[in-house]
Amino acid sequence: MCKRFVLSLLPSLLLISLMFVSLAWAADTTIKAGSCGTDSSGATKCVLENPLGKVTNANVLMGKVVAAAMGITGALSLYAFFQGGVTWLRSFGNPEKINRGMHTMLWAVLGLLTVFLSYGLVRWVLNLLSTGKAWGV
Repeated sequence: MCKRFVLSLLPSLLLISLMFVSLAWAADTTIKAGSCGTDSSGATKCVLENPLGKVTNANVLMGKVVAAAMGITGALSLYAFFQGGVTWLRSFGNPEKINRGMHTMLWAVLGLLTVFLSYGLVRWVLNLLSTGKAWGV
């Protein structure tokens, strides 16, 4: 079962990776000088634009990374749930395949629930440590 699941997951992962590669190729790769000029001593100084946009600290960057990871996790869980449903529908009454499909769907939901609960717990602990207030009140 695990081997079939991994083999069915490979095309989706390939598609997702191709999407990210195409986004990277579509990005402008030229170095843009935000502003170049000479200062009062005659030295040339250039200021480059921040490649991360408005991200100025690690907290914001990690928040964006976690948000992207949550999106990918949600998509993978939805795919596993869908795969379990297809297995169940294509079982033709075979109890072994029905059980396999039900277990795939169950573990997809439990995995997604675990990810969301761990995200909430980490966010709660970080909020407690940064503000001293457990519930933001």
